[in-house]
Amino acid sequence: MPTFPLYRELQAPLTPIPGTMHLGLWFERFFHGYESDFGAVDKEGRSAWLRQLDQKQVGARGELQAKAQKIAQLAASQGGQARIYQCTAPFVTGMGNPHPLESGFTWHPTLGMPYLPGSAVKGLVRAVLELAYQGEDRPALLKRWFGTEAKGDVPETSGAFIFLDALPVAPCDLVPEVMTPHMGKWYEKGGKTPTAKDTQPGDWHSPVPVGYLTARGLRLQFAIMPRAGVAADELEQVWQVLDYALQWLGAGGKTAQGFGAMQIDQRAERQRQQAQAEAAKAQHMASLSPAQQLIAAFVDALRSHSHEFMNKLHVILGLLHMKRYDKLEEYILQTAQNYQADIGALQHKIKSPIIAGFLLGKINRAGSLGVNLTLAEESLIPDNPNEAQVAVLVTVLGNLIENALDAMTAQGEGEISLLLHYQNGWLSGEVSDDGPGIEAQQIDAIFNKGFSTKGENRGVGLFLARQQTENLGGTLSVESEPGVFTQFFVHIPWDSRGTTRD
Repeated sequence: MPTFPLYRELQAPLTPIPGTMHLGLWFERFFHGYESDFGAVDKEGRSAWLRQLDQKQVGARGELQAKAQKIAQLAASQGGQARIYQCTAPFVTGMGNPHPLESGFTWHPTLGMPYLPGSAVKGLVRAVLELAYQGEDRPALLKRWFGTEAKGDVPETSGAFIFLDALPVAPCDLVPEVMTPHMGKWYEKGGKTPTAKDTQPGDWHSPVPVGYLTARGLRLQFAIMPRAGVAADELEQVWQVLDYALQWLGAGGKTAQGFGAMQIDQRAERQRQQAQAEAAKAQHMASLSPAQQLIAAFVDALRSHSHEFMNKLHVILGLLHMKRYDKLEEYILQTAQNYQADIGALQHKIKSPIIAGFLLGKINRAGSLGVNLTLAEESLIPDNPNEAQVAVLVTVLGNLIENALDAMTAQGEGEISLLLHYQNGWLSGEVSDDGPGIEAQQIDAIFNKGFSTKGENRGVGLFLARQQTENLGGTLSVESEPGVFTQFFVHIPWDSRGTTRD
């Protein structure tokens, strides 16, 4: 009869083979923690294994992002949300299972990363509600959220919320830790026999080193789905409880020692909120007529101009207050010259007032973010009376430029270049950036509805951009080399009513 698990009989490799296996899965499968008495692994053996993990990174970024994206999409499809938390302290995944390292790691079975099972997340929320919440409606909330008022009760109905596994969204480092408690007997049985000499706390007791693994720099995506009939404000209440629990109690193992504390990832949260706004805006734009889309694009351009104009007014007012009239005159003249030069150069190349105004707004917006957006010198396109074609170009360029700006601002610097060219009734455009690029395994999926590497509720813009382009009989494609560049190509019909020459 075979023994289980089957890998008990396998020969453990002394070191993981780079590029062929997950480090976490290697440790999980071949560390001899499955022996009931753990006698097969002595102290030296444990130390040798831990030394191989010290300061090692675990997790494959592409797989983690793809898995997290699927979970976020699942939650969103059911009216739920996914939010990312950053560990502010070392994280220990031990869930109480025995282990030679004193605190057994809970590894994801395919990702090879520490994680929190959905049951642990659910238990954490319930614990806070039971122990810290003092409202009179606590019994009602417990029954509604979890199906029972007290643990051990047989639930009459399912709880109002489904708690999914909290999965890592990026690789993390493994770091062995050692605790040397001097008062082991006190912690073990001091409360029961406080007067016994050997249980009394004191520095004369011999320390007992205890080794265990921690994860550093871990970022986990939590996801909660409501069942039918749950209001959005009630879901937000659950998130507030979870947020409190992660900040003040921590999650995982050894929380009493300060491990497992987490805070919302502010950058990821801003991206989530921005994504929701972008998705709503994209859906709204798709419902508008071509003429209405043109008006909306024009308003966005005016808004960008207005913002930039107010910034310049503030500079002028500051110089007036300081009575620096010489600098004031210089600034006004230089600003006027630059503005006329920018307008003149843009109007010379782009004959469509709508497109020209739109691009000027995007150039100003990029500048306010510290990104240089340039229009290639050879760019030249005629005006177009076809509102549908102009609206599609605005939609496509708007999405491509905003995606590039996201990439540039994330890495702190970069260049975005735009080339627009007209020939024989067709307009061709190229939007290029030197940002982080797109992974090869993702490039074929970026135009799919709902796909994104940026988090929940993303992946609408590119889908709509390609859909509208193809509706005109055009094409939208992409080339990218991770860490080097990304380049999008758009090709649409363009009903010119004039010549591209002055």
